[in-house]
Amino acid sequence: MTMAEGVETEKLTRRNKLLEDKISKIRILASDELEGTEIKQSLARVQENLQGISDLSRTQQTTINCLRDELSAVKLIAAETQLRQLNEFETLTKELKEALIGQQQQPPADKHQHGMYFSI
Repeated sequence: MTMAEGVETEKLTRRNKLLEDKISKIRILASDELEGTEIKQSLARVQENLQGISDLSRTQQTTINCLRDELSAVKLIAAETQLRQLNEFETLTKELKEALIGQQQQPPADKHQHGMYFSI
C-alpha cells in the first residue's frame, strides 16, 4: 500500500466512522421520537383513564348522597311510625284504665244478695 493509498484509506475510514456516528445519532433520534410518540399515546390513555375515574367518582358520590337521603327518610318514617304507635298504645291504655275504673264503680248487677230470705 502506498502512502497515498494509506492516506486515502485513512480519509475513507474517518468518513465512514463519521457516517456511522451520524447514522447512530439518527437511530437514537428516531428511537427517541418513537418513544416520545409512545409516551404521548400512553399519556393520552392515562388522561382518558383519569377522566373515566373522575366521572365514576362523581357518579358514586351522587349515589352515596341519594342513599344518605333515602336512609334519612327511612329513619324519619320509622321514628314517626314508632311515635304514632306509642300514641296509639297510650290512648288504648288510657281507655282500658277508664273502662276498668268504670267497672269497679258500678255495683254488681247479677250477684245475689247475701242475707236473709223471706218467703210469702
